[in-house]
Amino acid sequence: MTSLKPQVVDMLGKVILTQSLRAHLGWSINTTLFASLDSQGSKVTLTKYNSQDTEAGDTLVIDDLGRICLPFDIRDELDWNERDILNLWPNIRSKTLTLTLAQKYEPVCVLCSRTESVVTINRNDICGHCVSIIVRSAS
Repeated sequence: MTSLKPQVVDMLGKVILTQSLRAHLGWSINTTLFASLDSQGSKVTLTKYNSQDTEAGDTLVIDDLGRICLPFDIRDELDWNERDILNLWPNIRSKTLTLTLAQKYEPVCVLCSRTESVVTINRNDICGHCVSIIVRSAS
């Protein structure tokens, strides 16, 4: 099982499932999926929803743009946030998809690449040092 191109969690908790991935797994738009956490709380596995499933978990639907919205309780449990990067591990034989954290998002200043005291302004990460320079130059 090889990982596909990593995907980023967007601000709504959505992750894109490409058309080729969906085709390989036999999934399509509006397919209902069942999401279950592993016992270590480090990954989530998606399978096509079967009304006979008795396991505890969440159901999600592939939207018209091929995205799934990871429920907040799953993201909270796994400590996955906006802009975190996830690995997608498809298993074609069992028709499952496992999501694991590839990299936590660490804000970096777009102006100087510092990582200390970074704030987000209009979806741009800027460090306190650069903000103070901009404020001084504006006055």
